[in-house]
Amino acid sequence: EAVWLTRDTDLVDELNSNGYNAFSIRSLHGVYYSIRAKRAFVTHSRWDICWWASGGIEVVNLTHGIPYKKYRWSNSAEVDNMGILEYTIKKYITWNFHHAVAPSKVFVSTVAKAERVNEQDVLVTGLPKYDSHYKQGTDEDKNILEYINGKKSIFYFPTWREGQSVWFEGLDLAEMDSFLVKNNINLLIIPHKNSSKDIQGVHENIYITDTNMSFDIILEHVYL
Repeated sequence: EAVWLTRDTDLVDELNSNGYNAFSIRSLHGVYYSIRAKRAFVTHSRWDICWWASGGIEVVNLTHGIPYKKYRWSNSAEVDNMGILEYTIKKYITWNFHHAVAPSKVFVSTVAKAERVNEQDVLVTGLPKYDSHYKQGTDEDKNILEYINGKKSIFYFPTWREGQSVWFEGLDLAEMDSFLVKNNINLLIIPHKNSSKDIQGVHENIYITDTNMSFDIILEHVYL
């Protein structure tokens, strides 16, 4: 039996109205199922469930990002900036998983290092964020292909951190665009979904894409 736990009370109501078993994490049912569950699936950390009641649960991290980059335990900059208390809590509690998932065999090593699990404990399941790239091209895909129009093109995937509102802070986009035009290069940017897509000014060779777009077709035309 699958039980959904969340802090969002509106989501609890929505799930229950659609035939699922859902409870608030802070409710007695939430605590009960956290203690009694055999396995828990989280997207971020043990904070997604009643972490203090999850000692006997096998925890699978489904992750929520695309590991093109080093992250979590494989990101030395992030780890080195942790204090002793934060490091201890994440190592033994919140970032302590039994399994993690990967979109393909190519990413098993990357995920294992980042999630601090053995490679044999990384489950190659595919991920919606990857799998969606192989759907039929959208109207925006076609528009971008027309925009590329034989030029050299670069993809840029700026990440996002808590408290960061815009990905382009500190960048002189006008100067960057001037360089791109001069060298006949396009820059295609896919911002993080939590980042603003609004930039000031019109830039001839900078294209801000839809964060939900599929781009497998476009990758064939990208140089970097």
